[in-house]
Amino acid sequence: MSNIMEKIAKTRPGRKYARPIRLTALLAAAFMVLGSFVFNAAATAQSAGMDRAVVVKQLLEKHSEKPVGMGIATNGGVIELFTSSDGATWTLIMTMPNGKSVMVGAGQDWAGAPIIAAGHKI
Repeated sequence: MSNIMEKIAKTRPGRKYARPIRLTALLAAAFMVLGSFVFNAAATAQSAGMDRAVVVKQLLEKHSEKPVGMGIATNGGVIELFTSSDGATWTLIMTMPNGKSVMVGAGQDWAGAPIIAAGHKI
């Protein structure tokens, strides 16, 4: 092992002692773990969503999209479909009970199907 340390010390002029390889590897691993916590926190903040009122206002103002359908998901969220009047664009959002909405999907060329009411005939 001392031969390796001497070779490392020779490749770095001006250093009297070489930094042990294990310490360097340990520091690199520590930075990777800390970095993963930072990126995980950013991802969690992104997935928290926005207030539904803000999302609906943006969809209306930027894309002229209005709600055309909705349903309750098994996780308690409300799924809403927004489309422009000509069907050029569509957006699917989910709003959780806390009022925060996240976009589930978006696209172009929406073609609506006729709505058939479920239930008993009168």
